[in-house]
Amino acid sequence: MDFAEFCAPQPERQRSEPAAPPVPRAAASQTARTSAASSEAAGNGRIKNMGASTAMRICSDQVVVDMRSALKELVENSLDAGATKVELRLKEHGTELLEVCDNGGGIPANDLDGIALRHHTSKLQTFDGLSKLSSFGFRGEALNSLAALGTLTISTRTAADKVGTLLTFGRDGAVASRTPLARDVGTSVSVANLFEPFPVRRRELLRAAQAEMRKMLAALQAYSLICHTVRFNCSHTTSKGKAESRTSLLQTEGGAGGYRSAVASVFGSKQLRELTPLSAQGGGLEVSGLLSLPRAGFGRRTSDRQYLFVNRRPVDFPRLSRLINDSFRTATAKSECFPFVILNVQAPGEAFDVNVTPDKRTVLFSDEASLLNLVSDMLAALFTA
Repeated sequence: MDFAEFCAPQPERQRSEPAAPPVPRAAASQTARTSAASSEAAGNGRIKNMGASTAMRICSDQVVVDMRSALKELVENSLDAGATKVELRLKEHGTELLEVCDNGGGIPANDLDGIALRHHTSKLQTFDGLSKLSSFGFRGEALNSLAALGTLTISTRTAADKVGTLLTFGRDGAVASRTPLARDVGTSVSVANLFEPFPVRRRELLRAAQAEMRKMLAALQAYSLICHTVRFNCSHTTSKGKAESRTSLLQTEGGAGGYRSAVASVFGSKQLRELTPLSAQGGGLEVSGLLSLPRAGFGRRTSDRQYLFVNRRPVDFPRLSRLINDSFRTATAKSECFPFVILNVQAPGEAFDVNVTPDKRTVLFSDEASLLNLVSDMLAALFTA
């Protein structure tokens, strides 16, 4: 199977409901006391507080629903740490091991105990700070969910540390062991046997392993395109008997080459020759990116190479996608053609809400019409030039 065939879109498969996992211990005694007090206040009625442990088990798989969402959370942590190099290592399509390594600033020693506890984060302390947020992450849920759904291990070192630290975690996100480790400055996070506590979901993951890895690769491509100053690498190791085979799936150069250099690294120079720059601004918004030229032979039969971002965050924006596709089809007179597009909307934090879904891919704009009009005018000028 060549690389192009491997990356080709595959049909989605039906997912089964997960079986109930074993019960992990409560994350903190204070939470347990609060739950007990709430139950006592409820009296003898049927409605009771379900308890922190049960709530954590129910909600943990809403943050990490598949391997792609696990990858997303780990890559965003690396980018928030100021990494200029991010490496993804997969074993058996990620079902045995998913590891993200970076050369970011590392995790200070006094932050290690709380790093995987639920709703513990250094990025947001009050709700009012949400509109001023510049980081990808802010919920403090990802590492806690990964600890509940698989075997979580973290190694890290800051520039102030003489040696690094290797951490293992319990299902509740509490540190289970801490060992000195020689390593460079940065952080490595590995998740082994994702969904192991959920037998039905684990079996489905193993059955759809190749499709899941394709989704992970597509997600990593998106970050490679928008964070083009960062160098990304992705490798995959499989075992055949006693022999192991390692394949490189993605490698970018990083640096200051912008969108065009990133596209050439990810998709090749042929794709780059079909693209034209996008640029517009107005009403406090700024739009930039690349789009397929409206010429014969350009564009694609599927929408697999359409990347929309808000303040560099990958998002799903159906109305904006529809506007771009309809404009391109009108210009090319082809009813079933999708342009290649990279489009980043830079907007003030108070102009949109990203805290809509756990994966942060849904955004709501306070004045969506102005944004759509700005993009529509930009496309009209481009296609009539």
